[in-house]
Amino acid sequence: MKPFKLDQPVVKLLEKTILEEYNAQYFYQAAANWCSEIGYMNAGKFFLAESNDELTHSQGLQEYLVSWNVVPMLPNIPKPQCEFKTLPEILENAYKMEYDLYEIYEEISNEIFKMGDACTFDFLKKYREIQRLAVAEYSDFLNKLELIDVNNKLSVYLFEKEEFEN
Repeated sequence: MKPFKLDQPVVKLLEKTILEEYNAQYFYQAAANWCSEIGYMNAGKFFLAESNDELTHSQGLQEYLVSWNVVPMLPNIPKPQCEFKTLPEILENAYKMEYDLYEIYEEISNEIFKMGDACTFDFLKKYREIQRLAVAEYSDFLNKLELIDVNNKLSVYLFEKEEFEN
């Protein structure tokens, strides 16, 4: 007797999210590098932690697939954006990326639910909640940026010190 494997359509959906988590990991690593090089040391540490979190998410998805006797196909990861102009630009891009990930998890969860795979649907609840919280966090950053002159380097520097303190 051979052990049960996840249905291929479910596998493909989960592999899509692995790619997106790796894309996010690379983006945050690039943002951490840029911030640290330019002198936003606190933001650099914050984005490095974000990068590590995204890697943990992709690993969790892979572990789930392996636990169902599937060897996930590792995706080709496109080169991330490595040059940034401002910290507010990074935060705007991060918000968009996190919101897009939120929508992906919602979409694939709905598809998996329709397929009748309650176990995988339940597994993805954790990831939907992670994305909801990430969207809220970056939304707060964007709302706070509305309170400062983002073209004033001192204002952005003080924002970074306040929002990303250790």
